[in-house]
Amino acid sequence: MPERIDPTQVPERKTTQIAEIKRVSESMDSFARLLEKDPDRIKGIPTRYWKLFNNCFGGLRPELIVVTAETGNGKSTFARNWFQDCIHQNIASCLFSLEEGIMSVMHRFAQMEIGKKSHTFNKEDFRALGQTLETYPFYYVDWTVSAMIPAETLFNTIEYGIEKFGIKFFVIDHLDYVAKTHSWSNNESYVIGDFLRNLARIAHEKDVTIVLVVHPSKLSVQGNKRREVGIDDLKGSSSIKQEADAVFSLYRESKGNQETTLRFLKIRNHLHSKYQYTAIRFNFDDVNLRFEELRFEGGIDEV
Repeated sequence: MPERIDPTQVPERKTTQIAEIKRVSESMDSFARLLEKDPDRIKGIPTRYWKLFNNCFGGLRPELIVVTAETGNGKSTFARNWFQDCIHQNIASCLFSLEEGIMSVMHRFAQMEIGKKSHTFNKEDFRALGQTLETYPFYYVDWTVSAMIPAETLFNTIEYGIEKFGIKFFVIDHLDYVAKTHSWSNNESYVIGDFLRNLARIAHEKDVTIVLVVHPSKLSVQGNKRREVGIDDLKGSSSIKQEADAVFSLYRESKGNQETTLRFLKIRNHLHSKYQYTAIRFNFDDVNLRFEELRFEGGIDEV
């Protein structure tokens, strides 16, 4: 089993109430030294599985990334494909699976690893999976206190995981399971904005990647017709536009169609990128639950 992190046992963190004031020249000097010492921090850690994705996005950097889609179009599975890629590269990664328990998560992960339907596993498959799991830096958050996790508990757990386990990649699945309460406001939009600002701050300051799965607002989804989800379809859309470093939307034209489009709704300018693409077309393999790249979609603009 992956190593469990129990948020109820995470020590509380007290933050100062005064903001630090610095000269801009100090930050520029630090940025120059960073580029000289560790250019990969800016360039990003590329994925092993998705070469086209690397060309236009480039992998992991200290960023907050939002992944969205209508229900059943693969947003959680895409995030977990990326998660699997990270642990295969020995990058310590942590999954906040707030909607489903760890047994359900492991059921899907086992299918991804073994490459066949889990009901067909034999003893050798389970033995091989157990041996493999011991080599992966795979962590998960055990949240069983209530249906929703308080935002402060989530922030504390992320920072604890960074300090104690050296975790570099987090997947939070999903926004609707984070408690939207705040001492100074009952306005959900303000609260979501504050939550996103704090997630982005942690990603940038702690040099980690945070992937947040976000469902579209139910009010904007009409009937059973499948369609592409845009940023404006999300709760807290204005804050997502402002705070997220990248926003991806997945779209499958019909339930039986295994081809899925990953559209880049937003990508902040990445220094290493030669090209910016609008979308990538994937085939979804429902046996090993993997997204396999097919081709680019849309125009290509050289940066």
